[in-house]
Formats: sequence, structure tokens, C-alpha cells
Amino acid sequence: MKVSSFVGVLALFTASCLSGCGALPYKYNCSGGGGFSNGSTGDRERAEAEVRKAEAKGMTCQTDFPADSTTQTSTATPATPVASAKTSSKIQVVEKEVKDYLVQNLGVDVAISCPQDIVPAKGKEFDCNATAAEGKFAVAVKLQDAEGNKFDLNTKGLLKLPLLEELIQKNVKEQNNVDVKVNCGGAKIKITKVGDVFTCKVKIPDGTVKDATITVKDEAGGVSWKI
Repeated sequence: MKVSSFVGVLALFTASCLSGCGALPYKYNCSGGGGFSNGSTGDRERAEAEVRKAEAKGMTCQTDFPADSTTQTSTATPATPVASAKTSSKIQVVEKEVKDYLVQNLGVDVAISCPQDIVPAKGKEFDCNATAAEGKFAVAVKLQDAEGNKFDLNTKGLLKLPLLEELIQKNVKEQNNVDVKVNCGGAKIKITKVGDVFTCKVKIPDGTVKDATITVKDEAGGVSWKI
């Protein structure tokens, strides 16, 4: 089998989350041309922009966009925040929404803790701490309104291993027309830092098992691998 290498981004997501969201409606999956880009967001324009960028790099994209979508808001959030108790309540709503989204998309339980002294304002950025059985990682949050009803989020130092396995299998298939089985240890996520190196097992049809060496390139989920 041809030795292959690939660079891809395996961050869980860079996503736009609306209060009350359980799954983001606009999904895209782009590959080819030596690259890979996928994600999901609550913002159709953002998703379309990412698809255009990927196609400009020679990738082929598949999208899953609903025909119509309306912004969801949470009735649990007070309409006009002034008192510190209300501010704290809004941050707790953000914590719950972040937790619900991560649990659904990672398939593992996480505990979320965000700074309680944050005063919600459009454009406000802060990090929340996430704790799973596998370890701790950060979640960057950027509020898109003063109420805390809408926000962007992205994970830091986290890889979603089933996605990594899928990408390696797809890459080998494209380069060698060989169907392989990839096993990165059986866990659903891996907590990482830049420069970490680990291996996944690649089983080819004749039963031979090879190592895929994975190198973490950045905290946003950029990785390279070589077999």
C-alpha cells in the first residue's frame, strides 16, 4: 500500500449555537484537492461562505441545509438583564446549551463551567472549562447578542476520534482504492495539545496491521497523519 500523508482539521466544530439548539441545522462536508473541511452552524451565510472557500481550493462539497429555518430563542432567559443575579442566570443558560450541544455531538458526558462574572454583551468572548472522563478541555464562546441567547463556540485541544478514523479510511480509499479498517483506541474523544503524536491502527484487507502516525498541529483540531 502506498505510504500516504494528509493534513486535515478535526476540531469538533466551529459552530454557531442558538439558545435552545440541540443540533445545528446547516451542515457541510468538503474534501478533495488535498484538503478537508466540515462543520455545522446555525448561520446559513456562514455555512455557505465556508463551502465557497472550500470549493475555491478545489474541494467537492456536500451540504445538508434545511429549506427553511427560524432562529430559536430561550424563554428561560430574562428579556432585560440588569441585576447580577440575572447576569449569572444568563451564563448558566449558556453553560446548559454548551453542555447539551457537546453531549449530543461528542457522545460523552461533560460538565461545563463558565465564568460567572461575565456581563453579557454582543461580541463578548470568554472560555468555558469542559470536563469529561477523558480529561479537561476549553470551549471558546463568543456572544452574538446582549441576552446570551445566541453565541458562537469552538472547542480547543479536542479531537473526535470516530471522525479521525473515518477520514483516514476515506483518504486511503481515495489514494489506493483500498478499504481499510482504522482503530484509534475505541474512545470517542482525545484531549490533546499542539505537538502531541499518537498512533492509530490501520488494518488492510489481507489482515496486515499498519500504524498511522498522527501529529496534532494546532489547538483548533488541525492534524496530519502518515502511514
